[in-house]
Amino acid sequence: MTKRIIFATLYIFLFAECARPQRAANRSQALVDIIVSRLQSYHYKPVEINDELSQKIYKLYLKRVDYDKKFLLQSDIEKLNNFKNSIDNDIEDGKFSFLEKANEIVTKRINEVQAFYSEIVKTNFNFNKHENLQADAEKRTYAISKESLKNRWRKIIKYEILLEYLNNLKLRQSQRKYKSLKLTHQISPRIVLLSKAKTKVKKSLELSLKRSFENLVKREDDRISLYVNAIANVYDPHTAYLAPQKKEDFDIAMSGKLEGIGAVLREEGGYIKVVRIVPGSASWRQKELKAEDIILKVGQGNREPVSTVGMRISDAVKLIRGKKGSVVSLTVQKPEGSISVIKIIRDIVVVEETYAKSAIINGEKKIGYIFLPKFYRDFQKNSRSSASDVATELKKLKKNKVDGVILDLRNNGGGALDDAVKMSGLFIESGPIVQIKGSLGLGKVLEDPDPKVVFDKPVIVLINRFSASASEILAAALQDYERAVIVGTSGSFGKGTVQNLLNLDRYAKGAAKRYAPFGALKFTMQKFYRINGGSTQYRGVTPDILLPDNLGYIKAGEKELDYSMKWDKVKALKYQKWKKSKLKLKALAEKSKARVSGDESFQLIKENVSHLKKRRENTQQNLQIEYIVQEQDDLSEEAKKIKEALKKHTDLAITRPMIDGKVPRVNKDKLKDITDWHTQIKKDAYIYEGVKIMEDILE
Repeated sequence: MTKRIIFATLYIFLFAECARPQRAANRSQALVDIIVSRLQSYHYKPVEINDELSQKIYKLYLKRVDYDKKFLLQSDIEKLNNFKNSIDNDIEDGKFSFLEKANEIVTKRINEVQAFYSEIVKTNFNFNKHENLQADAEKRTYAISKESLKNRWRKIIKYEILLEYLNNLKLRQSQRKYKSLKLTHQISPRIVLLSKAKTKVKKSLELSLKRSFENLVKREDDRISLYVNAIANVYDPHTAYLAPQKKEDFDIAMSGKLEGIGAVLREEGGYIKVVRIVPGSASWRQKELKAEDIILKVGQGNREPVSTVGMRISDAVKLIRGKKGSVVSLTVQKPEGSISVIKIIRDIVVVEETYAKSAIINGEKKIGYIFLPKFYRDFQKNSRSSASDVATELKKLKKNKVDGVILDLRNNGGGALDDAVKMSGLFIESGPIVQIKGSLGLGKVLEDPDPKVVFDKPVIVLINRFSASASEILAAALQDYERAVIVGTSGSFGKGTVQNLLNLDRYAKGAAKRYAPFGALKFTMQKFYRINGGSTQYRGVTPDILLPDNLGYIKAGEKELDYSMKWDKVKALKYQKWKKSKLKLKALAEKSKARVSGDESFQLIKENVSHLKKRRENTQQNLQIEYIVQEQDDLSEEAKKIKEALKKHTDLAITRPMIDGKVPRVNKDKLKDITDWHTQIKKDAYIYEGVKIMEDILE
């Protein structure tokens, strides 16, 4: 009887949550009602609709509507501050008081900027004058007057012209094969190139302001999407509203039918940023485009590049996508500030490149190496999966009598959870792998489904700050069982949550149905916990042995995202640590530290990262032409040094695993791919140190 009462109470609670009013005076009202009701009912951690929520929405909305602080004045912010604690009331009452006032002010300011920017472009700039522009938008304050805003625009336009001038110089440098930008700058006709840069910047600004007007003023759907996403993202950064067009883009990405460059992108502060590179894609094979790069322009073949600043991500994706075999040129700003043009031949994903593959590293010991770019699974055909492929590679390496295995999960953004669980089980006899907790506190434990141990010798797992989700589950499980030594440049990404996708049309009731399609809601529904009770969320997995981080100057990871869900813990599970575990982690870490401190490559990495960190902290951009040219030369040289530092170890002998006592025969093209891959392994300082750590384990 008691159980029935509890169940009835729970049912009433859920029904009450779902029974929020669904008004339909207009599409915007219906959309907000549907989304808020779904979030309150289904999100892992529903939030109270109160003043605190209102303040967070307010902060996010202003950050996104004018990230660079190029439109709004301090007086505008003071007017909008009156709404800081009333957005929750708007949500409850089905009103849009804050949004309407913000739109009114933004419209006015964009129109004002459109009226004066062209006059600024015509200015006879003094490119030798010493003056600075605050490059970090978050450190900028809002302009106190229209005159100070105009002065900010003058500096921004001046900087844009200098950047375009640099692009012209770099093109000339590559054509003439000059050694440096400074030399090119001294030889080239400066006045002509600056005039050309001015013309391009004017055209680019026209497009950018037109986009800003359309996105923030003209298109009602875009305005409400910005507002609704400010609401959704307060719940957590992976919860988001996908308008019908964005839902279509999401479906294309999830289908795996990627014909383009293979980069996952997001809008951030008016810029298009690379989130990750799709394994096996054109970008992945080309190797120059990286996560955290900002795409400033997109060019088709030999045509003039189009600026993507202020562009909607769906429009940017349309520019970047294209037919297989065609060339796209991306003008990219690297995290350390250098500007480069990257040419990529569009292609479909080469599926073979996404699969697990292995090699044998022959040094003092015979060590197996497995590279896994993602946790894949063919759900439709129920055939190939990353877990079964890694099992195959492990068996192959075992037959080749390797002494240990290095599993490389660097830059592996995750994938199929089931494969992370099964793959962990390849290294242990039995036991729990991960705990999953839902919004109602109800949890479940995923266990190793197979008592067989495929590989029982020492294991090292390589991770970095872009190892996420399923990668973190596997690394955490093997660490908790003391089954593997986790070696990395930093903690992993820290994404320990699960998302689901709702088609919002299914939840439209009555009169609201006439406004369909509404798009979709991606929301966080569950959270991962390690078997020791700690979450992988926010903190990620901390390596047992830390190596110098060549990306240490980049702020990346879950903890860098607005309103990310924090780390917490649940009750630890009972589990038996690996019986054969004799890992002396402290001694291994000390030996590695001593070795790294005497390694020229790693020392160079540490020095350059320290220098780049200081450069990133000093966000006042000098606008003197000579300084900027020299700065770009310095940044290019530093990037080159780090790249070369990671390629100095060539004393490793890499061979292919034998099958039935023979090296498998492959065609000429495949052999070239394998040889190129082996060369990459040889030149990777992190793999080299992984080998040395394994040799220490095997002593």
